[in-house]
Parts: sequence; C-alpha cells; structure tokens
Amino acid sequence: MATLPYGVTAELAYTALQAVNTRPGTLEGHSLPTGLLIGSSSGSLDMATGSKRTPRRNATASMPRNQFDTAFVGAQLLVNAGAGARVAGPLWIDVEAKNLLDDRTMQDLFQYPLPGFSLAVIARARL
Repeated sequence: MATLPYGVTAELAYTALQAVNTRPGTLEGHSLPTGLLIGSSSGSLDMATGSKRTPRRNATASMPRNQFDTAFVGAQLLVNAGAGARVAGPLWIDVEAKNLLDDRTMQDLFQYPLPGFSLAVIARARL
C-alpha cells in the first residue's frame, strides 16, 4: 500500500497458486494453476464533506474448469468503481458500479454467466 498526495492511497496485490494432484490414479499430475491480480485506489475528494471514491480492478488468469484439464475458464478483467459522500451527520450515500466494461462473456467455474454492468445506490449510517 502506498500513500499518495491529497489523501489518496493505492494498493496492489497478486496471488499465485500452483496446485498439483499427487494422489495416485487417473487424476495424478493434473494441475489447477490460478493467478489473481487486484489493484485499488481510494481517496478523499473533499476532506470537509467526507466524500470518497474507490476504483477497483481484478484480473484473473486462465484456469482449468475440470479435474482433467480439458476445459478452461479464460483470463478475465473486472473493473468496479464506487463513490460515497456524507450527506448529513452519520448518513452516507454510496454509488457502486460493477463490471464497468459490461463484459457479458465472463463466466464462473460452473459456466454460469457473470452479471453485466450493474449500478447500486446505497444509504448507510455510521453510528
């Protein structure tokens, strides 16, 4: 994590996993390689009003969909963003946008499509 000017912070994380089935049998030697790269940044736009915004990007490497390495989920890039502001006392209004690229080709491991672009407005109170 790095602290930048104007109260902005940036974060970058990478996770890599190389799992190999060592149990004797037909699945021995098959692997499940995965990679996940997450980048985010946040900051205060106006310290007096307590507003904030957070863009976030997730990149996932291609990975096998089954135990035999015969079907794969392709690499995916997901871009999300959010903004929030304190409107009165402890009341905050947040706006979150997910899948900003509206990529409707993304799937989970079970071949279910992931949602396209979505927008949410959330009211919350910090007590």
